[in-house]
Amino acid sequence: MLIRFFIAGLVAGIFLASNTVLGAERVPVMIGGDTDVDACGAVGEVRGLDDFRGDGFLSVRKGPGSQYLEIDRLHNGDQVYLCNDRGNWAGIIYSTGGNLSASCNVSSSIANKQSYRGPCKSGWAYMKWLKLIAE
Repeated sequence: MLIRFFIAGLVAGIFLASNTVLGAERVPVMIGGDTDVDACGAVGEVRGLDDFRGDGFLSVRKGPGSQYLEIDRLHNGDQVYLCNDRGNWAGIIYSTGGNLSASCNVSSSIANKQSYRGPCKSGWAYMKWLKLIAE
């Protein structure tokens, strides 16, 4: 009986540790902070993915790094709002289907810097595959 509790505790500990190591915590995408520009200052498009020799998709992650969990996938031609960056990673906001939507509520200014809460999707993507198309 004691061994069963020990094993259950060990499994629970490994599960909790692996979620922390794998980046289970979401790093918020920040918007706003300047009344002279839109809440997200630029628009980008996914470009350059190789469908034949590569994965054919760009992972959207919970935070700015490959150690964070993948939460979605984007493809060549999908458009995103570029909101902030950390190193080689961009905090992005996007709509389902790859087209931008005014209903994401980031195409006008927001005075105070804040974390994005929707209604569109948000996450982090590697900037190598995001090309600036509008500021």
